[in-house]
Amino acid sequence: MDLLLSQRIVLEAIANKADSIDKIIKSTGLSKSIVNNIIPDFLLLNIIQYKNSKYTLDRETNPKWLQEVSKIENVKMEIKEMLSSSVDLMNKGAIVNLRKIYLSEFEEKLLKIELGRVEKLIVDLQKNSGVNKDVKDMKVVYWGYSGYGDILKNRVS
Repeated sequence: MDLLLSQRIVLEAIANKADSIDKIIKSTGLSKSIVNNIIPDFLLLNIIQYKNSKYTLDRETNPKWLQEVSKIENVKMEIKEMLSSSVDLMNKGAIVNLRKIYLSEFEEKLLKIELGRVEKLIVDLQKNSGVNKDVKDMKVVYWGYSGYGDILKNRVS
């Protein structure tokens, strides 16, 4: 199941307790017309449900949608979309850094250790982050590294 970024943010808002159209709009920053176009599709696909005047994720009627959305191909597509949009926002204040460097084996081990610390920090921050905050106010943080030759081989093939 391929989800657009706007669809993903609506699901994240609903998962984060935005249970009405107005709360979803406030949490996502999307226009009412976009939210009103997304919600019926999710209802038809049993991704969300509407009970007692509240929207919630539907994990019972069709539990496979969550597995489908979480498939590696779909996660890759989301990451590509996020990175592409982040690069587009560089001239508007987004911080995106990229460096091509040579690393010795020892330096690469140090880098892995530091990235592990970053990972732990991010996980800890996620645990402590507040529920019921607007999804649009979240920060997108990315880190990692790849071999330049590996990237080139992947693009050429």
